[in-house]
Amino acid sequence: MFESNDALNVKLLDFGNSRKMGENEALQGVYGTAYYVAPEVLGGQYDEKCDIWSIGVILYMLLSGNPPFNGSSDLQIIEAVKKGDFEVEGGVWDQIQPSAKDLCIKMLTHDPTQRISAAQALNHEWFREVMSHDTTAGKEKIHAALDNFRKFNSGNRVKQAALGFMIQHFMSQKEAQELEDAFNQLDRDGSGALSKEELIEGYRMIYGDNFNESEVDALLNMADENDDGVISYSEWLMTAMNRQKILTHEKLEAAFQGFDIDHSNSVSFNEIKNFLFGAKTFDEQYLMDVMSRVDADHDGDITLEQFKTLMFELLS
Repeated sequence: MFESNDALNVKLLDFGNSRKMGENEALQGVYGTAYYVAPEVLGGQYDEKCDIWSIGVILYMLLSGNPPFNGSSDLQIIEAVKKGDFEVEGGVWDQIQPSAKDLCIKMLTHDPTQRISAAQALNHEWFREVMSHDTTAGKEKIHAALDNFRKFNSGNRVKQAALGFMIQHFMSQKEAQELEDAFNQLDRDGSGALSKEELIEGYRMIYGDNFNESEVDALLNMADENDDGVISYSEWLMTAMNRQKILTHEKLEAAFQGFDIDHSNSVSFNEIKNFLFGAKTFDEQYLMDVMSRVDADHDGDITLEQFKTLMFELLS
């Protein structure tokens, strides 16, 4: 979703055997695919470090195009995993950064007690090198996103629903990718959410000292829809998008046609209500008041031009 053909985004899936585990908890049972399974899993006693091994295998394959442990059958592959021998020299590896090789080696360390942790991997030198590249373009994306973030006004659930609808259906791949890039650069700890401290760090990088911390607090309170104290990626999209780019004639006309279920060339209160909320509760009076202001003849239906005015009022 929201990807162009040249976007190299890795997507993880198939968490059927995943589970939460407590601190210092040992897991049992043999699960996984031959190429990716950690050697300690084959022994039936392991902890969270088994995932570091599996991710190390994926990293190795992304860098070299080949699995670190190979064979003509699952049995041969498993035997290679048990031995734990792999190469990071010669061939394609001569073109790979030394820091990337070092990370592979540390993630594929046979002894899990000596294997790098997830936190250590995330703070590895290779990631710092990669993140330092193209800093000018990165700052431009963060600047644009934070400018929109500073203008954000959550309004109420009607405004949020209208904004969410337009983002889901009409945000371009390029716009979404730029917001994702900015989010990932601000998300220093890789948690998938932006803390107050990370937002302040981003503000300071872009605006210097030309901001007030109370502004960040106020925006965080408005944008944090589920009150968990951080900004999730979906909340970031809602707050940091450029609303003018999504309120074009073409996009609003397409949205109008989507709302106009009965093809009457007009949209009623119930059509908007059902499309945005279904059976969910919301401030119906607010939506009725906004519609009454744009419905010049007060017949309960609004035309395309009146719909545009409605959306501008909700989203501007």
